Amino acid sequence: MSSRSNRGNHGKSKPSSDFARKHWATKQGESNEIDFVFLLMGMVTTLLVSLLVYSNTHASPATERALTAASTGDATEEVNAIESETEFRELVDGGNKAQLLNVLTGLNQSAKAEVTVRENQRRVDVANQLLAMSLDKSEKSLTVVAKLEALSAIYEISLLNDIDIPNIVETLRDTTIQFVDESDESISRVARICLFKVNSLELTKKADQNIAKITDEMCSLLGAYPDDDEVISTVRQVVAYYRIYVDRAVCQKITSKLNERKAEFASPKSLRLIHEFADEAMLLEARYAQLFDNRKLDGARGQRELLKKSIELAREPEAGNFVIGEIDAVAHWFEQAKLYESESKIYEEFKNSVDNYRDPDVAAVARKKAEDGLKRMDLLGKEIDLSGFQFDGSKIYGSSFEGRFVVVLFWSIDNKESVEFLESLNEQIVEWNESGVSILAVNVDQKKNNQFKKMFAQMTNIDFVFGDANRNFANGILDQCPSEIVPRVMLVNRNGTVENINVALKEVVNEVDFLMGN
Repeated sequence: MSSRSNRGNHGKSKPSSDFARKHWATKQGESNEIDFVFLLMGMVTTLLVSLLVYSNTHASPATERALTAASTGDATEEVNAIESETEFRELVDGGNKAQLLNVLTGLNQSAKAEVTVRENQRRVDVANQLLAMSLDKSEKSLTVVAKLEALSAIYEISLLNDIDIPNIVETLRDTTIQFVDESDESISRVARICLFKVNSLELTKKADQNIAKITDEMCSLLGAYPDDDEVISTVRQVVAYYRIYVDRAVCQKITSKLNERKAEFASPKSLRLIHEFADEAMLLEARYAQLFDNRKLDGARGQRELLKKSIELAREPEAGNFVIGEIDAVAHWFEQAKLYESESKIYEEFKNSVDNYRDPDVAAVARKKAEDGLKRMDLLGKEIDLSGFQFDGSKIYGSSFEGRFVVVLFWSIDNKESVEFLESLNEQIVEWNESGVSILAVNVDQKKNNQFKKMFAQMTNIDFVFGDANRNFANGILDQCPSEIVPRVMLVNRNGTVENINVALKEVVNEVDFLMGN
């Protein structure tokens, strides 16, 4: 009976003696502790495995935001906010094709501004991941072009900043050679541009530059893409690099060779570039930049030398638009320095030389600059009509400025310096208004733009008129005082006569204070 009772106790028999009972209890407690430890270890292991699985299947919040961004702009903003390279690697590895294309498009757009090696390397990394996927023609073109442009940018940064980036030359060369014969023209074009750039700039590191080879490469590229702005910009960039970092004499040999072969080019853009190079060589030979830099250092003698050389260059039949533009910039400096006699001699020389220029376009440009410059100078001391129309078409009458000093600013929405100066005047006018000073802003853009509206809301103390080619919004102000260069500040006295036609921006406040005190 007792044995049946013991067997029915769940298969375990309790010890009968006190010692045995105590020993059994101790062992039972140890067993419970061991079971608890194993249970705890199991829970921790399960948690770690779960976290690992979760991390492999779920992106971090920053990565998730970048991959699910609604627009390329948002994607760029989110990607640029990712500082951790681990998270960026997570983005590259975890994104699907559509997401990565969105990210790459955004990175391409932000790459128009100056970007770092790291940011360009990110473009390369995203592009490499996409190239491992199945892409249609347009997707492949976008991806390959982005990779080529990014590698080229990294190469330029290393070259200009003397940074050692391992294998960048070899990587760029190998990648461009891989795609230079691609059937997709957009890919092939960028590959040829990159290959030309790396081959030409790497030649600068050799003791003996192969000028014939460089010239052949330039002519080949310009011949294949005669009206391509990027090609022209790249050729200009390579020539500038030789001029600044290698040897001006070598640069002049290259540009002379190009000039000898200009008959090969029918494109106006390519020909303009060749003429520009010839102009630069002419200016370098004349040491024109040095004369301008020394104009103040050498005082009156330096100014006479600068004027003499300006007139000599203005008489040169082979002068191009680049030379004419540089001489005009010097004339503007004479104007700003109130050396009107010197300015007048330059514009008179333009006027007298127009029939001697070989290029009719150059003659037309010189004639226009002469007419505008002489017209501005003739305005000094004379009355000017400041009537005009505002953005909404309502009229501002010149009579509203009677008895007041007027600061007339010629500006453009595309010229950052003129916009910033306009904003600074908006603060200054609060002090000037009570003293009888007004500001009239004459816009020189050909079309009105809605960007202006926000500006007007902030600048209630300034009068605006517009120079519209079709509706003549400026009502003749731009005809009376032509201005291609902005910002330009003209000062009009209380009696309505022009006191100064080109005040240096930093001198405007002092000039106005001087006029008010006299």
